[in-house]
Amino acid sequence: MFIVTNRKRLPGSLTFSGKRRSDNKVSYLSIVEGGLVEGSALFKKSLFEATSNRSATIVIAIHGYNTSWEDSVRWFRVVDDFITSRLDGGITVGFSWPSDGDPVAYLSDRQEARDSAQSLAAAIMAGIGMIKRECQTEIVVVSYSMGNYLLAEATSTVSQLLGKPASYPVFSEIILVAADLDDNALEPGNVGSEIPVFARRVTVYHSAHYKALAASAAKRLGIQGGRLGRRGPANVGVLPQNVMAVDCSTLTVGEGNVHSSYFHVSGLLDDIVSTLRSVDRDHVSNRNKVGDRRYSLTKKDES
Repeated sequence: MFIVTNRKRLPGSLTFSGKRRSDNKVSYLSIVEGGLVEGSALFKKSLFEATSNRSATIVIAIHGYNTSWEDSVRWFRVVDDFITSRLDGGITVGFSWPSDGDPVAYLSDRQEARDSAQSLAAAIMAGIGMIKRECQTEIVVVSYSMGNYLLAEATSTVSQLLGKPASYPVFSEIILVAADLDDNALEPGNVGSEIPVFARRVTVYHSAHYKALAASAAKRLGIQGGRLGRRGPANVGVLPQNVMAVDCSTLTVGEGNVHSSYFHVSGLLDDIVSTLRSVDRDHVSNRNKVGDRRYSLTKKDES
């Protein structure tokens, strides 16, 4: 497992704060024998060795708000254990941005997410270079909660710097889980409109039980409409054909803390893994078609 972070490193340790590096650069960390080792040379060498001479899938994992450095590492391990490990040649690369790890710090986290876009954009551009060198390497994204806002800003930045990818998508799949974005964010001209440009397929997982966005914070941000992570896209028909939505409300009913429990719901994890394996959208088990590029998940029969 690997981690890229633009958090400020605490002196004399390999832990990082809820503050952003002032130079907008990133630290590269590799998990070696269970421990973290910092260094871009080791990171690149280890990642190259892990992807060379075999088919590999790199899973870029982007965490949500209210996530400390320690919590981000734990969440990357969850993604690695329950998603990446089920993919052929799966390798997790987590991007840890400087969330405060405080549930009342929603507004400051959103600012940090926006300000971290340049750092994530640099990582995406590095991924473009890897694709050119390693044609067997698939790169996918699993983005959670406010991490989707960061992804939206970063893809917009890359588009401005490099232009739209003309001949190939950078990512095979982009998974947006409980996205903290407006429900029209993926529509042309809006903050997330560049996300579908960079992927072969974009899958939005939403739940009516998504409660992360506090009403007071929404009001202060001027947000009046629905949330993508709660309702799904407002109008799928105006979105690019590679965007689809999956309602997982049935699977998340009764969860104690729905926002943090998405990645512990087996039916949802199964669907995400099938999607990352590029299973046809109409052939994923326990998925029902409910409209144009809209699906819902049902609980598996336990009998």
